[in-house]
Order: sequence, then C-alpha cells, then structure tokens
Amino acid sequence: MRALQLRNQRIIDTRQASGAFGDGATEEFRAWGDGLTEQGGTDDCDIPQSAVAVHLNFTGVNPAGFGYLPAWPNGEDEPGATLMTFTGGVSLSNATALAICNDCVSDFTVKIYGAQTDLVGDVVGYY
Repeated sequence: MRALQLRNQRIIDTRQASGAFGDGATEEFRAWGDGLTEQGGTDDCDIPQSAVAVHLNFTGVNPAGFGYLPAWPNGEDEPGATLMTFTGGVSLSNATALAICNDCVSDFTVKIYGAQTDLVGDVVGYY
C-alpha cells in the first residue's frame, strides 16, 4: 500500500482556462506534467510519473443553478455515483481519490449535469 504524499497545488481552474461548462459537457484533465496551465493550473506541481492516483478537492464555483458532477479515471466507464451536487450561487467542494494514467493524453474525466459552473481542482496529495 502506498502512503499519501502531500502536495497542495491547483491543477484546474476553468475561470482561467476554458470557462464554465454544464448540462452534459464532458472535460478531460491531466493531473501531472506539462499542459496544466492550459486547464488553469500550475505546471510545477511535482507529481512524479510513478504516481498511481491523486487525491483531489473539486470546487464548483458560482454555479448558475442546480447541477451535479461525477469524475472518473481515464479509460473507465462513467460511475453511477455523483461526486458533488451544487446549487445556484453557492460554491461547494468535495474531495476524492482518482487513479491516474501516466501514459495517457488525459488522466480523468469530469461531466457536469444541469447548470453551468466553473470548476476548480486542487491536488491534496498523490499515491
């Protein structure tokens, strides 16, 4: 079993990148390496290529109304469970651990159902 290696780094901020998304929109994200600034994050998050999972805190920022989102690892089916539910004007957070794929174009997928929201993702640590 791997121990959690602490890291506190923003890897997603759609306010700085692609903008709010919602109602069935799917976005793929990277958890490490180059290209994190393209998704509103910081490229220097020091997650090694040997990491197998990340512990992430997701925040729905200024949602336009009610919605929810699942998140899942690259190559997996969309889960039947919701990671976070949000409501208009209230920024909410929830954390999860997600497996990552070191040889893939993206590491995980997030899909927004319902109202548009900006999404912020902070890595708390990695395994």
